[in-house]
Amino acid sequence: SDPKPHCYLIDFLQERVILVQKNNPSEMSVIQQMLLSSISDPSKLSQQPSSLAVRFRLLLLCMHFLQTGYVTDETMIELFMERIYACAIDWFKKPPMWYDPGSR
Repeated sequence: SDPKPHCYLIDFLQERVILVQKNNPSEMSVIQQMLLSSISDPSKLSQQPSSLAVRFRLLLLCMHFLQTGYVTDETMIELFMERIYACAIDWFKKPPMWYDPGSR
C-alpha cells in the first residue's frame, strides 16, 4: 500500500502544531489525543518496508509535540515516551526486509 496519504496527514498535523501551539489549547488537545491513539498499539503500525519513513516521521511528530511544552503532566509525558519507544523498537522485532524498487 502507498504510504503517501499518511505522510500528508503527518505534514498537516505538524503544521497545525506549529500554528496553534501557543493560542489554541482545544486544538492542541485534539492533536494530543490523535497522536496518543496513533501510537497506542505498535502492532497496528505497518511493518512494510515502504512504511519505515512514515512510522518514524510520526514518532518525530510526537517528540516535537512534547517539546512544545503543551503537555506538562509528568505521567502523560512518560506515557508518550513509553509509546514512542515501543513503536520505534517494534520496527526491529522482525528480521530485516529489503525493498528493491527494481524487482517486480
